Amino acid sequence: YRDVFPGAECFQKGYDKHCHTKFVNLLGIINGVGFVILGCTALWWVRRHYFSIFYYVHIVLAIALLFGLVMHYNKMIWFIAPSLLSYVASNVPVAFESLYKWSKGGVGISKVV
Repeated sequence: YRDVFPGAECFQKGYDKHCHTKFVNLLGIINGVGFVILGCTALWWVRRHYFSIFYYVHIVLAIALLFGLVMHYNKMIWFIAPSLLSYVASNVPVAFESLYKWSKGGVGISKVV
């Protein structure tokens, strides 16, 4: 308990390295619980019967867990960066094309065959 939860002294200005270790441990436990929740909502039965819960939990926890992983182990960014770069590289051109077409009035249907 004392090695995980930071005490009041850790919220003062100029805290020591021991407090940093407690914050890292706390983030590790929070991320572990987040991954368990993510795994439980990814079960087949939950996906089939409660898809909206599955979807929203995955969106929210994906962002939170990425942040928590980097804060827990700062070198994790080197493992996460290639996936994020690939995601951005594949979605930015589509977003720019959509914005361009929207600025020109959208796409009109001229003929249906």
